[in-house]
Amino acid sequence: MALSALRVRLTLGFAATFAVAFVALDVALLVRREREGRARLAATAERTAHDVEVAIARERSETETNTMPRASTEALREWPADGAAITVRSASAGVLAARPLEGEVHAHAEREIPGTDVRITVEMPGTALDAEVEQLERTMLVLSPLLLLLACAAGYGLAKWSLIPVDDLRSEIAALEHREGRARLASASRQDEVGTVAVAFNQLLDTLGHAQQRNRSFVAEAAHQLRTPLTLVRGEADLALGTVNAPREALLGALGRVARAAEQMHRRVDDLALVAEAQATRGLEVRAPLDLALVARDSADLMAHRLASSGMTIVVDAPESVVVEGDDRLLREAALELIENASRHGTPGSLVRVEVAKGVSSASLLVDSAGAAFDVVHEPLDGETRERRHLGLAIVRWIAEAHGGKLAIERHGERTRVSISVGTPSAA
Repeated sequence: MALSALRVRLTLGFAATFAVAFVALDVALLVRREREGRARLAATAERTAHDVEVAIARERSETETNTMPRASTEALREWPADGAAITVRSASAGVLAARPLEGEVHAHAEREIPGTDVRITVEMPGTALDAEVEQLERTMLVLSPLLLLLACAAGYGLAKWSLIPVDDLRSEIAALEHREGRARLASASRQDEVGTVAVAFNQLLDTLGHAQQRNRSFVAEAAHQLRTPLTLVRGEADLALGTVNAPREALLGALGRVARAAEQMHRRVDDLALVAEAQATRGLEVRAPLDLALVARDSADLMAHRLASSGMTIVVDAPESVVVEGDDRLLREAALELIENASRHGTPGSLVRVEVAKGVSSASLLVDSAGAAFDVVHEPLDGETRERRHLGLAIVRWIAEAHGGKLAIERHGERTRVSISVGTPSAA
């Protein structure tokens, strides 16, 4: 089994932390040991100075003729060899007796003999302390690699144990491939970092699931919207090709019907493209000042000929200018769809009225027409059971909501009023 890079990094981090802590402990131990050793040497020097004073006093008491110099010399001659430097000095006569130092001075003590001008000086060597510290350093030097190896092994085992939830999460993710589409990670219930990752992964799965559902709905919608005009095109083509020596008028009629079916398919493709845009984003990429009244007049002019072919007329009732902020292209699509909807459902010979009004915090565009009633589209664009009738009105509703407004359909007697509102008009 290959080493896990993450485990190796965790192990190295643990080993480095342990090494730093061990070195710090070593340094602290060495400093403490040396400090304690120096304190012991200072106490020994004080005790030695006191004992030398006692020894000199004893030598002087044994023989009354012993002078201070002789007593000092005898005391130092009989003093055991411990490596300490002992000097007995008189302020008036100078050095009375002395013993040389064996090693480097690590502690120093002085003591004055009461009733005299004699001072005893003791200097203690650090040979034993140096040997003790050196031994401690060698011990630590030998133990450090062994302890570091043990730390690496322990760190790797700890990292492996700590990453068990991550391995479980990986196994859960791998198992999702063989489960139903709505399956989610159970690790999301954990109250730790792994649970946080699992929650984020489940959210990603939800987003992908919604996107997949939208794709399926879009394909189904495209098939539904294009099936009828395609069937008409195929039927007219088969009829024209199957008729031997068909008169020119019949062929022209078939071509006209094919052209109208092609126009219907073109409109449906445009509608589906807007549906895809609505599913991809709920916000506006372009927001700029525009004249809603001008949008209404231009849309009415474009649809006037089509309405006239059905015996209907169109009038626009709008102020000279109503400035709002939004996407000019989308609002024109919405206006055209509302007028086309009136053309599809309107009564031949009736009047279609387009009105634009400006309120305190919104502006509205309304199309009033006579004709058959139709339902409000209640389902969202990305719903699994979206109403397939009035696809155009679903697009209009999305455009209105993207502009901070809404789509409204009202029935008054034999007439239907369809309107959209646009939020926050810009100051004119």
